[in-house]
Amino acid sequence: MSQQPQGMSLQTTAAPSWDWTQVPNKELEALMDNSKGTEQAKEAERDRQEALKKEEEHQKAEEEHLAQEQAE
Repeated sequence: MSQQPQGMSLQTTAAPSWDWTQVPNKELEALMDNSKGTEQAKEAERDRQEALKKEEEHQKAEEEHLAQEQAE
């Protein structure tokens, strides 16, 4: 039988576990219930996309207006 060199172990370490009994209830609630935060994030992203779209439309209209002025 072959032997492993000393210091070369095949043992694996377990992943760390969370001890939720040590987390205060308010913090646990915040960690577990993020539906309000998720909804706020979605709304903020929709608002950002809408503002970006309006800015692009405004810029396009401005470019068209400048092109018309230069053509005259």
